[in-house]
Amino acid sequence: MSTSLRVQRKSQRRRFTPLVEQMEDRRLLAVWTVDDSFASSNLAQHRTQTIQAAVDAAHAGDTINVRAGTYEEDVVVNKRLTIQGNNRPTVDPVDDGVAGVPAYGFNLQANDIVIKNFRIGEFDGTTDPDGSVGINAAAAFSGYKIQNNLIAQNVFGIYLNTSTSNAAHITQVTGNTIRDNNVPGAASGNGIYSDQGARNIKITGNRFFGHNNDDVIFVAPTNPVSGTSPLQIDIAVKNNKLLSSSGVFFVNVQRSQISFNEIRNSNFNAIELAGGNNGITIRGNTLKNVGTQGFNGIYVYSRELAVGDFITNGPNTNNEIVNNTVTNAGLTGIRIRDSQFNTVRGNTVLRSKGFDLSNPAWGNGITLQGADNNTVQSNVVKQNARHGIYVDADSNGNLIKSNVSLNNARVDISAFDYDDESTGGGTAGTANTYNNNTGHTQNRAGLIKFKA
Repeated sequence: MSTSLRVQRKSQRRRFTPLVEQMEDRRLLAVWTVDDSFASSNLAQHRTQTIQAAVDAAHAGDTINVRAGTYEEDVVVNKRLTIQGNNRPTVDPVDDGVAGVPAYGFNLQANDIVIKNFRIGEFDGTTDPDGSVGINAAAAFSGYKIQNNLIAQNVFGIYLNTSTSNAAHITQVTGNTIRDNNVPGAASGNGIYSDQGARNIKITGNRFFGHNNDDVIFVAPTNPVSGTSPLQIDIAVKNNKLLSSSGVFFVNVQRSQISFNEIRNSNFNAIELAGGNNGITIRGNTLKNVGTQGFNGIYVYSRELAVGDFITNGPNTNNEIVNNTVTNAGLTGIRIRDSQFNTVRGNTVLRSKGFDLSNPAWGNGITLQGADNNTVQSNVVKQNARHGIYVDADSNGNLIKSNVSLNNARVDISAFDYDDESTGGGTAGTANTYNNNTGHTQNRAGLIKFKA
């Protein structure tokens, strides 16, 4: 190869020159200290007397450590921060001066805010005329982390709304004690309340008690003009203890779960799907002594419920009630009303008390009432006040299969292990299909295959 050719090829080689870009201005994330006993704030040293002063001075990503004390504040958090208490400081909301709006202990107005290890509530008796809410999570953002707090003595505990976009970050409410939020005001008596939309939420490992309404309530009302409601989807209420309180309530929720919770001594229905719910899994919950004054363990029904200027309605469809244990329900253990294509499988329902037996749908282990095309399968139903499994005259196309219903009629001795009041072309002249059920008594021959 000639020298000229080698030089020519060498000159054609691409040269790579490093690009020297101006580096963006960077800083170390700061840690702030808040102590109400400081003589004064010193921003240069990242020390403040109030939580709000630290929030205002901090940059996104900073951490704020709050020392023990009582902070009479309504803290607006408008950037991504971790705010954590040392030795459980108290945030006591004060009068915000805005008529018709409660005071908020923490008002979260950005993505990915962490609030943990606080006592949050109206503890000194000098409440806002509109009451207080422990934590407000704005519907424009997501990714909130609310952890290991005591939230008590507010109108309600957490106003938990989030962005409903596909990109919504996971919001986690974990390890909190939420109790006695019954101060008079709008939506009083709830632990966690949501009505503006919610997505990708995990409510896990919390303790609830002492609420006059519901411990956890997601209720997105349907606009009667547009026929739409705020989206509520991918919500998990899991592994919580709800004691001497009022349970979980869903309206218009999709693709979510209520699972492995312990609910004892609830005032009302322990788990309630009150219309428009689709794709909800109710699994592995332990419900005991629930609704002792005439309510149900698990109640799935369609109803019209006025919420301000809106109305919620519509059946519950394609939901699963699986492997729950319901003991000593005040009225009926599991009750499906005016809802379709739901599955009730593998549950154990014992000793429903039938507080009021004036309606044949009450006092039973499992009731289908105006319910069509549901499956009731492989449940154990025993020692209930009236019927074991009861299907009313308006329920059609249901499959009742492989259940064990025994020793019921404890109060109403004229009742049966299986009672179907419908008429049609199904099993034994009913409008439903019965296969492989075990029991002692039935209101017409053919509902039981295996006599126990």
